[in-house]
Amino acid sequence: MGIVNSFEQKIFFNWSRHLWNFLGVSGFIAFSTGVILFLNSTVIESYKSKKDYFGKDFVTESMISKELEEMSKSISLLRDKDKFTALTYQEWLETEDKGVELLTSREWAEKNNEPYPISKDGRELLDGRSFARYEKYRKQQFIEYRNLTASQLAKKRNLQNKKYEDYKKEVDNRNSIKYGQRFVSPFVIGYGLVVVASSSISSALLSIERNTRKKED
Repeated sequence: MGIVNSFEQKIFFNWSRHLWNFLGVSGFIAFSTGVILFLNSTVIESYKSKKDYFGKDFVTESMISKELEEMSKSISLLRDKDKFTALTYQEWLETEDKGVELLTSREWAEKNNEPYPISKDGRELLDGRSFARYEKYRKQQFIEYRNLTASQLAKKRNLQNKKYEDYKKEVDNRNSIKYGQRFVSPFVIGYGLVVVASSSISSALLSIERNTRKKED
């Protein structure tokens, strides 16, 4: 019996008290973590405006319009009120100032040893296969025209639009994590409180047991 009592007093109760104290500290940490998660989840991030996000580098429509207006002095562009845009394919075919070299059907045929694709007035189809190849050549020249009229600022704005969409996805992801924290935090807080309460009760019982044994001794 002496060995059993010695084991209970010196090992079991002492180690139990330390164990419950340790659990109490871990419960308090869990409770604090839950509170921090909940408070963090209440701060939902909102999108910055494009102007604020890019700052001085933000490209506006007026900047693009001014660039195209300067470009229109040297190459044909379509003006709609105060905006300048590149010509459509059909408009480009009909305008005199095409901005790039475009051979007539006869010039193209003679240069490439091809049959005349269409009549001189362009109203009659003379050779279908030759016309298909000539049409391919015209569209290639139209692409060159579009490349010349491509606004560098417009390209930059398109890149900014892509970056801004990526930024909004990142904000959404961070907010989704916060919504998850808001859902989980009450369980973490509850777990911490239960552990702290259990630890406190167990430590109190062990203290009572220890004091009772001292009186008996």
